Amino acid sequence: MFSAGTRVYVYSSSIIGKKLGPKRHSMGYVSDSNSTIYTDFIKEFPIKNQAFALTPITVVFTRYGKEEKRRLETRSFLNVLPTFLNTKNLVLQQRIKEIISCFNDGELSKNSHWQDISLNFGIDSGCVGTLVPIISKVEKMDAAESIAWITSIMKNKVFANLLMHNKNLTNLRSLGSSDLIVWIANAATNQNTSHRDIIQWAEYAPQNMSKLIALIRCINTAFNKRLSDSLLDQMSIKLKTGGVDINNFLTWYTNGLFENESLIAKKYKISQPKQIGNALANIADSMRTVRSEYLNLKLKHI
Repeated sequence: MFSAGTRVYVYSSSIIGKKLGPKRHSMGYVSDSNSTIYTDFIKEFPIKNQAFALTPITVVFTRYGKEEKRRLETRSFLNVLPTFLNTKNLVLQQRIKEIISCFNDGELSKNSHWQDISLNFGIDSGCVGTLVPIISKVEKMDAAESIAWITSIMKNKVFANLLMHNKNLTNLRSLGSSDLIVWIANAATNQNTSHRDIIQWAEYAPQNMSKLIALIRCINTAFNKRLSDSLLDQMSIKLKTGGVDINNFLTWYTNGLFENESLIAKKYKISQPKQIGNALANIADSMRTVRSEYLNLKLKHI
């Protein structure tokens, strides 16, 4: 759903009160987004027969709630977004606002069925809620933010695998120092010694940190572009043959939902009723409204 390194804000959370964890207003950087699962209802949810898209996401948190303490804690978080197979007689903007209101009025902590679902995904800490990207750019990350951002990308499984298998390619070496690329690849696959060593090297001098951030950003951008184009072509072919179930479609369609407007436009273009049927087309159409509503939320205590 989010690319590695995306700075996110916890807009809704099942963790409230004095319980330690990613409660509302927490912030961090996305490391991994897993497959999205569709569920057509949640028991005892106030709005009957409301469907949701559920995505386990790994986040390197830098802050819990409004606290001033800086953190570097990696946690799994079950991200929940409304989705719609049937949009007839619905004012989507109003319905989405109602759902957000339910979440922030305590639904996620009071309704035990959300906790049961999180356990089914292997998330035993009860971290359920909604993440939204922080659109405002950080002019310059301090050392703590830089380390969190670097860690989030290095812990991304796709980044680590692609880098390890491509670290010797000429076009990749053109992005920066070959030795540093190899070191980043080793640090991404060896999260103990190599990762610690490269972080210490970056902290030693500002120019080292700048060099590391710039190179990782270039590599990550190149990988994301290549992967997005490849998945777009693959899904376009699959949709024409009718061999795509709702979970595969949701995983593909929500990948980059809040980040890349041009990519979502391309996905929407090939997700029309005549090509994929009304149900999936309704999801594609409604998720654009979900995107718009969540991107326009006012984020506090940033």
